Amino acid sequence: MMQGKKLRNMTAGLSALFVMSTLFGILPSQSTIHAVYASDALTPLLSKEQVTQLAQKWGLVPADFKQINAALKGPERSPYFKQSWSLSWTNAQENARVNAVIDAVTGELFQYSRYTTDGKTSGTIGSVGEKQALENAMVFLQRVTSEAERKRLSKPNEYAALNPYYTEWPQQVFMFTRIEKGIPFLENGIQLVLDEAGQVILYAKDWNNEDLPDPEQALLIERAQNAGGERITPTLSYKVLESITGNFDRDNGKFALVFAYGQKDPQYVDALTGKVINALGQNAEETKPLQPLGKTVLPASKDKVSRLITKEEAQGIAEQLIKKLPGQYLSEGSRGGGSSSGPNGVQIRNWKFDFSPVQSKDRQAETVQLRINDRGQLEEVMLGEGSGRGGQKIEKAVAWKEAVAGAIQLVKTFYSDRLGEIYLLDEQPSDLFQQEQLRRGSPFMVEFGWMKDGVPIENKGFFVEVNPETGIAESLQANANDLPDLAALKVAKTIDPTEARKVEQAQKKWMLTYFQPQPGNKDLPKSMTKPMLVYRYVGDKGVVDALTGKWISFDAERKKQRPEDLAGHPYQEALEYVVRNGFMTVEEGKLLPDKQVTRMEMAQWLSRLTTRIEFHDPLRLRAEDEEKERFEFEDVTKEHSHYAVIQKGLQYGFIAKQGTKFEPDLAITRAQAADMAARLLGYGDLLNKPGVFQSVYPDVLQQDIPAVAIVHALGLIEGKTKTAFSPNDPLTRGEAAQLLQDLIQLRQGQE
Repeated sequence: MMQGKKLRNMTAGLSALFVMSTLFGILPSQSTIHAVYASDALTPLLSKEQVTQLAQKWGLVPADFKQINAALKGPERSPYFKQSWSLSWTNAQENARVNAVIDAVTGELFQYSRYTTDGKTSGTIGSVGEKQALENAMVFLQRVTSEAERKRLSKPNEYAALNPYYTEWPQQVFMFTRIEKGIPFLENGIQLVLDEAGQVILYAKDWNNEDLPDPEQALLIERAQNAGGERITPTLSYKVLESITGNFDRDNGKFALVFAYGQKDPQYVDALTGKVINALGQNAEETKPLQPLGKTVLPASKDKVSRLITKEEAQGIAEQLIKKLPGQYLSEGSRGGGSSSGPNGVQIRNWKFDFSPVQSKDRQAETVQLRINDRGQLEEVMLGEGSGRGGQKIEKAVAWKEAVAGAIQLVKTFYSDRLGEIYLLDEQPSDLFQQEQLRRGSPFMVEFGWMKDGVPIENKGFFVEVNPETGIAESLQANANDLPDLAALKVAKTIDPTEARKVEQAQKKWMLTYFQPQPGNKDLPKSMTKPMLVYRYVGDKGVVDALTGKWISFDAERKKQRPEDLAGHPYQEALEYVVRNGFMTVEEGKLLPDKQVTRMEMAQWLSRLTTRIEFHDPLRLRAEDEEKERFEFEDVTKEHSHYAVIQKGLQYGFIAKQGTKFEPDLAITRAQAADMAARLLGYGDLLNKPGVFQSVYPDVLQQDIPAVAIVHALGLIEGKTKTAFSPNDPLTRGEAAQLLQDLIQLRQGQE
């Protein structure tokens, strides 16, 4: 089943603690997590019926929606949670769902979301302007908040949301920042997201109820600026490009060399003490620079994955890796494999190989499992049965330092040739976090990050699981997507950090604000940390290009992702649909709807399509031997950047195994697009039987009649006129968008 991009984007902001976040990662908003107050135990809780009535009173639930869930969550589940009701309603006919989180003590609404699982929307761009959308947002706000609360909110979007929920064009976002005693609390407030029809689809409230510091005790602004001054400086890093541009499809897997702030970098001045602090609220002057685990670096020639390997080749890699462990091991064969999807829906296959020590009679207890993917990368090491999988409470644990030492030893064993590219994310868990992990019987998780020439790479890391009772590292988890191609990242000559600081500060204003320290990955939720009063630079969010010294504004980059050339176009609705769902990429505000589509572009879009909805499943019926006998084109060799996409198309069946060339850069014709669509739907075996079909259009050649007849019968690609299909005309982006939308809707209608 297809899961709409809108669903993924909306729920991304509702997650709690990440298992993996890197030094430069910023946790999303956690408004479902609230501090535990002692008075709650004495306060009667609202019932399911009472909170359901509140939701109906606020107009959150349409009359035709059915309630499917109502769960009371609180401290008995985790010390991180305050008592709250989690509620859900659904409308199966519309594939729509409504979620809400309501405080079980106060009856406050903390979260609300409404979305569809099929990517459908309730209007086209321009149907509701910003003014009307804001009016709708204010009406919603008046229904679910008190007048006293609204008086403590800023004007809409007066301050940017520091941790915005993921949204997509053409949704409209309004941030109302909390104001206390005239001082903005930038991490607190209310966010609303409205769709293109002006309907509220997301409401999120972050509100810390701790006592706030008195602003009258703050340092003078000049004194604070002098105290922080030159010590507030961003750090050089490789930042995920899509997090800057907002263009996931074009920039997925790419990086930009920039100056940006990590969680432990000096960013603020404590307005009461004059100390420079980081995003964790800690003294930033005590932060130690990152240090690699060693000096070894993998040669560039071995780092880049130039081709896909077979299972037999993966077995050979595993047999070489097992030699890194002391003693001798005997291969026990493979337990099978699995796969994950990379960019464009291309599968990343992997195989698991078991080994046991030859000197041990009890092989089951000491089995070592290595998982290798078809890029030749190590994805997992499992020693024995792994740690903490029984879920039983652990009464006594080793010291954190001992666990870290065990994790480092395992990393040094299997990445001995890359230690100069790996650093430890030395973040000790808080006592509360450790207690919760031990109560659940969970292993200690020690995290590591990747770096290039001493520069950290954002969101690229892995973790080692350590047995809390023994301190022995028992598994290493390195997802394929977390193993970067370091050879492609080159540190060119960069500007000086002091220059980067000046560029950024020129975009912002030095202000006194309240500040909510961010939680570490192994720390308290942010609502359980005390708010602070700080001076900081407030303004446009962005980063400094480390090569050019120019300011890169996130808002400006995201505006470029909004197509400005669709209004009034015959395929406007379909074009907006494919942009929202990540098939087509907007460049500098232009989608170019009449531009010709290349054969490679169509292959990419159909490949992505197969990961979102099932058309047919030929891969399950094929033996692994097909991997050994790949059909290859002369002009799309293993070195081609889109080789894997073409192989996905060949395996899935929407690209025909015929001819010697694929001609990826040529414009795809309407007849060729019909052929791909028919094959995608599972009609490939009928396409070589032209005698079975009658042509509706006289201008279609005999060999193209089956494909054109099939897509015509299914209402997918209509003729240019009633009597002309124009099979040799190039397919335009507008026509391709309509085809993609129709394919999805056709398949959904068959379910």
